[in-house]
Amino acid sequence: VAVRRGAATDERAVLLIHGSGGRKAQWRAVWPALAETGARLIAWDFPGHGASPVLRKPEAYATSALVEDALALLATHAAGRQQ
Repeated sequence: VAVRRGAATDERAVLLIHGSGGRKAQWRAVWPALAETGARLIAWDFPGHGASPVLRKPEAYATSALVEDALALLATHAAGRQQ
């Protein structure tokens, strides 16, 4: 999973999730304005999208798996921990 993080000055986190066929780069137009809020910004590419590798297991693309991925990203990045 590719993750892009912004600098944060407070405890808030914003997870930007693209739709099917999208990629994290589509958020670049709004990234600067969101960064000004001081929230930690997290943008990621779904498996097989943008900079993320294509996964061979079909279950990796299930909605439940994507939700688990999003929750793991928040657990790792929302508190400001480095990967």
